[in-house]
Amino acid sequence: MELTGMARTIIARTYLPVEIFFAVGMFYLVMTFVLVQGFRLLEKLLRVDASQGR
Repeated sequence: MELTGMARTIIARTYLPVEIFFAVGMFYLVMTFVLVQGFRLLEKLLRVDASQGR
């Protein structure tokens, strides 16, 4: 089950929707930040300069 679905299951048991969705949102934010930074690094490593003519 994906993260939002698991959050809904936890909310059904605990009745704390704001806290659970906040935690899930923060997890998505951190996960996205890490992926973006990783792809930026990969882009720098695989960059081809315009002066090389490729």
